[in-house]
Amino acid sequence: MQNLLIKRAVNITKNSYCSGFTNKAVITPMVFNGSCNTQLFEAWVAQFLIKKLKPGQVFIMDHIFS
Repeated sequence: MQNLLIKRAVNITKNSYCSGFTNKAVITPMVFNGSCNTQLFEAWVAQFLIKKLKPGQVFIMDHIFS
């Protein structure tokens, strides 16, 4: 029974979340399976985030691992 529980835990899919925050709302939320890589992050910025930012807003990244 113990081996069965360990095997199930290993097969759990990791879901990740990425979004922008303004002083009024969450913008461009994205949920995806696995970890974020450069290609996914750059696509999210180019296709979604850039279109929602207004002149004068600043984009700050947090929890960036290299």
